[in-house]
Amino acid sequence: MRAFLCTLAVWLGLATVSWAAEPPKLAEIEDPRRLQAIGRQAMEDGDTTLARNAFTARLDRIEFATYVPLRPPLDEALVAEAMGEFDLAAAKYREAVEIDPLYVVLILRIQSEHPEREALTAEVLETVRQRGEAARNGARNAKIYTTKSKGEPRYLIPTTTDEVVERARQGNISRYCYIEELDFTKVKGALPDEIILNRCVIGSIRGTSLAFGKLVISRSFVFGDAVFGKIFEGERHKSAAVQPATFRDMSFRETVFMGKAIFAAVEAGPGRAYFPLVVFEGEADFKGAEFAGVTDFRFASFGRGANFRFMRMTQPVYFGGTRYRANTVFSSVFSARQAYFNESTFEGAVNFDDCEFQQGATFESSRFGGPTSFGTTQVAETLNLSRAVFEDEVNVKEVHVGSLDALGTHFRDDAWFMDATIDGRSRFSLDEVTRHAVRENLDELLQIYRDYQGDEDAEEPITTQSSYGVTSLDDLSARIDRNIHFANTRFGGYTVFEAVQFGTQGLESVASFFNAQFLGETHFENTRWTGQADFTTIFGREVAFNNAHFDRSLILDDANVPGRVTLTDATFADDANLSFYGAEIASFEINPNQVDGKPGGHPHRLFYEACARGDIDASDNRIRRMRFDGVPENKVQQVCHDFVVDEFVTLKQSFGDRAMTGAEDEAYWWTRHYETMMAFRFGTLAQRASAALALILFEGAFGWGVQLVNLGFASAIVTVIFALLYRLLCPNTILVYDGQNIPIREVSFIGLCFVSLQSLIAINTGWDFGDDDHTFRYLNTIETLVGFVVLTFFVGAYTRMILA
Repeated sequence: MRAFLCTLAVWLGLATVSWAAEPPKLAEIEDPRRLQAIGRQAMEDGDTTLARNAFTARLDRIEFATYVPLRPPLDEALVAEAMGEFDLAAAKYREAVEIDPLYVVLILRIQSEHPEREALTAEVLETVRQRGEAARNGARNAKIYTTKSKGEPRYLIPTTTDEVVERARQGNISRYCYIEELDFTKVKGALPDEIILNRCVIGSIRGTSLAFGKLVISRSFVFGDAVFGKIFEGERHKSAAVQPATFRDMSFRETVFMGKAIFAAVEAGPGRAYFPLVVFEGEADFKGAEFAGVTDFRFASFGRGANFRFMRMTQPVYFGGTRYRANTVFSSVFSARQAYFNESTFEGAVNFDDCEFQQGATFESSRFGGPTSFGTTQVAETLNLSRAVFEDEVNVKEVHVGSLDALGTHFRDDAWFMDATIDGRSRFSLDEVTRHAVRENLDELLQIYRDYQGDEDAEEPITTQSSYGVTSLDDLSARIDRNIHFANTRFGGYTVFEAVQFGTQGLESVASFFNAQFLGETHFENTRWTGQADFTTIFGREVAFNNAHFDRSLILDDANVPGRVTLTDATFADDANLSFYGAEIASFEINPNQVDGKPGGHPHRLFYEACARGDIDASDNRIRRMRFDGVPENKVQQVCHDFVVDEFVTLKQSFGDRAMTGAEDEAYWWTRHYETMMAFRFGTLAQRASAALALILFEGAFGWGVQLVNLGFASAIVTVIFALLYRLLCPNTILVYDGQNIPIREVSFIGLCFVSLQSLIAINTGWDFGDDDHTFRYLNTIETLVGFVVLTFFVGAYTRMILA
């Protein structure tokens, strides 16, 4: 029996280990980024089998594979890359050159992350160049392609422009041709309505000032310049201009341009402007181009800069998966339809200034490696930056958008949204309602953050599951590593920053919403602020900081909120500070413990209180703004006194509105304290004398009428003082004490204090006494008058305590 139980326990243990170690079901995962993450984690864990399976499964899921069949050995090369087997990957790329050098270049330029991809690409291109030259010199074995179905080689055939045109006139396609110079401007007679070249190697192309019907150059290499756009015969803008070509339909699918590709000011329509999977090794100039049909640059690669300035597009626009290895210009682009820049990679600087997108523009899951600018751009519907990564500064100043989505966006450097106008919602994270609704089914999030689902006329979406690496709700919360600025920005609708982290531990940063307008509900719940949270002069309907944590400061100076500002369960680090000078907040839900300072430090965490006490941080933007208003340095502390008084008035109102009488009284006490201290430190001589008396009498003795302890001590002190005065000044005065006439000098001091206390509270005022020179009468009357004052303060304070 024992043996059986031991065997059963071992079996169950092995089953448990087997179940726990069961690899994820890769076939059920649609998201290629998740598969890549699984593969990388498996590599770290030493499970190379799972890693290889995950990387292989990923290749079947990426959108690129729907356009380019990843035949062996190219798929093997990409898997080897992911596994870190770079020598094997390079060998596979070289092996694939004999099958299809074009696709080797496409994959190296669009998909590959091989550390030697530049050298490998140059090697392939040199091979193709040599085979083209061999074909020109009459060689019959200049192989350019091996067919997929039969494995048959295809060789380059020397061809002229006239031969290409003649074939087109006969309705034929020019295939596997080598053309030294494809110059359509030298063609005699009208161009054929349709010209198609496939799998060709071309020295250069020229087609300016011509009207093309349909021109298709696909799966080809162009080693020189390709000139279809506007150029100048001599010096730019100082010589005659050569006019651009026009096209009814143009397609350059899967073509490699080694030289300049000039399409400036060309016009295409109503057919396509197709450049998918095109590799531009040289400069690409599309400045001023007008495309009336679908514009498609999906998975294009740009090597030495691209200029799309002033380009106009009136049908759907696809730039998804594009790769820009140098600086790029998209400024002043116009699109009448939705524009897709999803999963693009910008390795250099990119400029989208002054663009106009009459529907939406999505940059979801794109990566921006250099400085990025969207300044003054207009997007009628949604500007979608969800899951994008900005490695460098990003400028979104003065944009005007219908709505803004930045779900899961990662800002690794400074971000500037100043002077922006957002008419509708702004989402930097999911709201709590959505979180609860989709917590059990992340796939329902897909429609929230992913605009791109393939061609707009596609029958099926490219994915039905969570994608872009979204595996948890927190993946859709923005991360802001450095400074972010929303100064003067107008948030027109529902605004969500829930669970967003502002700043990085150990780095000085500012999240500035200076003078921003929040016209809808605004949520900063569960946020983490490692730097300054600056909401100076904001206007907001409802602003919630519930459960937020502030490591440095929360600034609400001059805020105007006709609704509520809530800090329910918000916490502050020990050294964090708070300010809300001049704030007009209808309902300010702040608690005393959020205002109290740490033991041994300032009484409160109020910034202006620390400033008033002499702890001035001249680098703080609140001090700098004060200086800009003309306040000299030696007056800063005086101004801070005035500011902190205003803050305690606000606190008094907040606590009073919520029946927090004790906290209200304390706020009132500090209000009077700093009012008096300001006069004592910075007033005239008479004001200082009056303030000194107020500090001793009204603050120290009477506790400004709200501190019962002060009043108790004051009554005791007054009682003792007058008992001493009676003893010293009236020793011979006869009192009726214990039914006997006794001189004051013979009354015990305790008894004399009892007499003094009765006088203070107006009991037995006007004692029977004799042998007096009226000194006792005067002292007795004065003490009774003092008692009236003390009792008045006491009754007020005690009544407030009882009512509380």
